[in-house]
Amino acid sequence: TVTTIGAVPGSGLAHMAANTSQLVIVSETAGFVSDGSTVSVIADADFRVSTGCAFIDNYILFSEKDTGRYFGSDLADATSYDALNFATAEAAPDNLVTIAADHRQAVLFGTESTELHYNTGGSGFPFARVPNGHLELGIAGEHLQARCDNSVFWLASDRTVRRLDGATPVRVSQYGVEIALASADLTGAYALAY
Repeated sequence: TVTTIGAVPGSGLAHMAANTSQLVIVSETAGFVSDGSTVSVIADADFRVSTGCAFIDNYILFSEKDTGRYFGSDLADATSYDALNFATAEAAPDNLVTIAADHRQAVLFGTESTELHYNTGGSGFPFARVPNGHLELGIAGEHLQARCDNSVFWLASDRTVRRLDGATPVRVSQYGVEIALASADLTGAYALAY
């Protein structure tokens, strides 16, 4: 039996992440949180429109739209945000496209580069870049990454498919696929794992 608990407006793809008691849904224009019985818009004034979300160490992290910044919820509370709980992927001057989680690290995909950040355990916003956690490949679109086989796969900015192995973007696509991707219209494209 299906029970309707709320609605998320829009017709585009959404991102989802969950902490121990809440599910977060990020749509085209807003963020929503569900406790399992209701769905409500994230009303905190410090929440910003985002292009992705990920769960790490009971924080929900979000990539902020059209910036190099990412921000996080309060610990174990996806309804509460602090304006100072943010950091910037700044090894390269590109904007973030989306975010993923891999082995307790935030994978911050930009248009031309990717950075890995981790929870330092410090006070305030505890996330910072992993030493040597800068990749010189970005992502080709907001919905073009997927988790599979204990790793993250993505369509990179150079139109190759990559698998994250530590801090190495290992090429996993073959030339025939890459030739097709080189001229493909990626409007509305998304990745999934099978």
